[in-house]
Amino acid sequence: MLKYIDTHAHLESSFYKDNLENVRKDYLSEGVYKVINVACSKETTKMVSETAKLYSEVYYSVGCHPDSSNEISDEVINYFKTFTSDEKCIAVGEIGLDYYYKPFDREVQKTAFEKQIVLAKECNLPIIVHTRNATKDTVDILKANKNNIYNGFLMHCYGESKEITKILINEFDCLVLGIARNEEKMLKLLEELGENKGKFSYKLFDVSLKENWANFSKSLEKENFKIDVLINCAGVLPNFDKFENYD
Repeated sequence: MLKYIDTHAHLESSFYKDNLENVRKDYLSEGVYKVINVACSKETTKMVSETAKLYSEVYYSVGCHPDSSNEISDEVINYFKTFTSDEKCIAVGEIGLDYYYKPFDREVQKTAFEKQIVLAKECNLPIIVHTRNATKDTVDILKANKNNIYNGFLMHCYGESKEITKILINEFDCLVLGIARNEEKMLKLLEELGENKGKFSYKLFDVSLKENWANFSKSLEKENFKIDVLINCAGVLPNFDKFENYD
């Protein structure tokens, strides 16, 4: 059976927590052997760390979702630091920008985003980036903080434009595999990438069908396909090297 890492779970949410043992049984039976339980606030950071203590396959992140950006202060940053020496704390996130639900404060979100990028650098951890309706500001902050993001990052909530794909390739020198239903859009992106088009490839299938993901995984394994980033409409899945110590 192929093995998978669930790169973005919220096991502490009410949707799961009252039935967590059955949820765990289901994902283990489907080949999910590692889970990143992602924090969204100071409160959930504590919660995800506690869940990780209960289950060997569960890891976690620390941080504030953009909707919780007003929580960020020096005190909270120092609180997050107390978790980062834990071997099961493998990222800072989810952090970023979200201009979907109103009201929101762009400047508060941007400041919180950048402070948590610095936290990740100081703690030698990757970041989990949440972005929605905020392409330009997200790209600008990633570019401005390029030297602070040398541990890698995961893009979550990828309901964004192709501009983020371009920055992954042009600014971070990633090899990117896209998943889509529309080949015309993929061909147009290849054209726009110009001399860097060799860093982008794509697969076409209906992402809503479970069997297509299984076939996709098998094809990658068969082709010994090596990529830095996998993009679909929901997220980007990079390697988290810290997991290699816990196989």
